[in-house]
Amino acid sequence: MDKCLCLNEDNGHFYFRRRPEELTPEGISSLVDTYTEGTQVGQLLFCVNVQRALFDSAVWEPIFQGYDPDGPDDQELLRWLPEQQRRLEVVSE
Repeated sequence: MDKCLCLNEDNGHFYFRRRPEELTPEGISSLVDTYTEGTQVGQLLFCVNVQRALFDSAVWEPIFQGYDPDGPDDQELLRWLPEQQRRLEVVSE
């Protein structure tokens, strides 16, 4: 199989989909294996220049700045989302 696809990993996917004990070099290797073993993915790219923090930060603007979880659905931060996707629902596993 010719591996001709390049895949750009989302800037938060690795962090949001794993437990803290999985955020290790082995965890990254496992992620790479998931995308590359038995697929057409030949290159896996990681976005490292998100330019905003994915966590509360005193140095960088967080990606969620301006979002009020108790606020209305028409908040400025959510304007680009389709109306049915503007409510954040926390789901516990």
